[in-house]
Amino acid sequence: MGTSGASALTTSGLFGTMVVGSSAAGIELGQADGRAFLWTSDLGMVDLKSFLTSRGADLTGWTLTGATGISADGTTIVGNGVDAYGRDQAWIARLSGATAVPEPASLAMLALGGLAAGMAARRSRRAT
Repeated sequence: MGTSGASALTTSGLFGTMVVGSSAAGIELGQADGRAFLWTSDLGMVDLKSFLTSRGADLTGWTLTGATGISADGTTIVGNGVDAYGRDQAWIARLSGATAVPEPASLAMLALGGLAAGMAARRSRRAT
C-alpha cells in the first residue's frame, strides 16, 4: 500500500489483531480515492482487494475505497466502493474456513477472553 499518504483505522476484530480501514497511500500516483486495507500482525498492511482476489473473489472493475467493519472471527468484512459501472456501492465479503483472515494465536485469545469474563463476573459478585 506504500509508505506515504494517510491511513484511517475504521474498526478492528479480535482485540485489535485484525484491522480494516481506508488508506490514501496512492494519492501521489494520481489516485484520488482511498483504498480499502486489511492489517494483521502476520500479514502487515495489505490491499484488501488483492487479499480478496487471491482467495478467489472476482472483483473485476471494482475499486474498494474503504472497509468499515470486520467480524471478530475475521470471516466477514464490509465496506464501500465503486462498481464496474462507476456506481458507489456497499459490499460484504464472507470468507470461510481456510480463506478467512488469519488470526494469530486465536486459541490464546479465546482463553484470554474467557479469563477476562471470569474476572469480571468475580468482581461483580464481590461488589454486591
